[in-house]
Amino acid sequence: MSQECDLYPKNRPQTANLIHARLGRGSRFARSHGFYADVVTPELATLPTGWESRLKPLRAGRITALCLELYDLIVSKLAAGRLKDLEFVGALLRMNLATSEAVHGRIRRFPMARDRARVRARFRSVLDELRQDSGP
Repeated sequence: MSQECDLYPKNRPQTANLIHARLGRGSRFARSHGFYADVVTPELATLPTGWESRLKPLRAGRITALCLELYDLIVSKLAAGRLKDLEFVGALLRMNLATSEAVHGRIRRFPMARDRARVRARFRSVLDELRQDSGP
């Protein structure tokens, strides 16, 4: 389970410091709730073409958050390639919340061939790990 929630205050970028202070790692909010907000920008993530058109709205009171569509999130995690990201992708597949076919389809939407190749290789390693865990 992840303790971080990535947020990008698109319409109010000036609130980034306030979000970090009130909801960030080490804040009273984080200590009380067991998770924290990590302010990010779209430039930090490697995302497939068209990701913005697939954002999903999530209403929380008066606030509407726009969330990455599941397969855009998965390939972004594969592009980041950290152990926690690969474990997250593996968990989604293991719990049947995502399919490998749909992940492969989304990987094809990366604009640069080298990104596609890197993400495919990482996805193969996740699938290999899942096969090993399931045994013969």
